[in-house]
Amino acid sequence: MNNSSFSRVALLAFTIFSLALASCSSSKAINTNSNTYQVRLGVSKQNTIDIETPRIFTRFGYQILRNEANVGEIFYETRWKKRAATEDERKLGIKQANTRLTLRAKPRVTAGIYSVILIAENQYQDTETGEWRPSPLTDMAKDKIKEISDVFKTEFQVKGLN
Repeated sequence: MNNSSFSRVALLAFTIFSLALASCSSSKAINTNSNTYQVRLGVSKQNTIDIETPRIFTRFGYQILRNEANVGEIFYETRWKKRAATEDERKLGIKQANTRLTLRAKPRVTAGIYSVILIAENQYQDTETGEWRPSPLTDMAKDKIKEISDVFKTEFQVKGLN
């Protein structure tokens, strides 16, 4: 193999590697929404989901905006809840934050059983413009969501399949 052929092969290999790397990184960016945080809650029957979701959301001060149930999914979405900034958010200069929760349950192969996830969306209020902007959840904000998700997990473990 001469120098010219080797250079072409090296260039081709580099191009393929670069395209593969770019493809991986761009698909990650497409699938990742920086202002959302998801927690798997386990499995449950629809009756338990329908009883416990409003109760738990209310317990933590969230109001349900939408609730839909069809063959492919059970869906609960809360209104945006204004909340005081956590300590680590205040260190970033955030004074006011909003969080919205969504519970999604998708049917499993076993009839009547659903896999359930909780999705938290976050936004903060820009102090200069007053506009709400999407924002990643800080560790302390995630801890609040984990507290809510732990209650769901416990209820689903105790009552979920009964």
